[in-house]
Amino acid sequence: MPVACAAVDTSPFIYLFEGSDHRTGRAVELFRSLAAWRTITSVITPVEVLTHCKREEEEELAARYIEFFKSTPGLAVMPVDWDVALQAATLRATYRMRVPDAIQAATAIVHGADVFITNDRRLTKVTEVKVVLFDEWTP
Repeated sequence: MPVACAAVDTSPFIYLFEGSDHRTGRAVELFRSLAAWRTITSVITPVEVLTHCKREEEEELAARYIEFFKSTPGLAVMPVDWDVALQAATLRATYRMRVPDAIQAATAIVHGADVFITNDRRLTKVTEVKVVLFDEWTP
């Protein structure tokens, strides 16, 4: 599938840094293939992963996440602006989604992602962007 821009939900980042099963290897493959594309994620992603790090006092893990988000070429952490907020509100109204999920999907839509990679089956109901489940993704 030709992809110019891929949006990535929080779970693949967790698998990359914290996975202990078959998903870690798949996450490494995913992010290697994404290196050729423009890759985006919502600011929700670092909020979610760093909350866990702070709660568990895992400062080294937090530092690894921060370094990855700040220095990975081609990866952009997108803010929640008015366009994303309005699209998220529409998604919430249409699909009865939680706020973080709506913001993640809205970020993909607003920023023109060709694909939104998640492992949350509930997000497959979104039709405004092609949603691909991480466990079913193939490079």
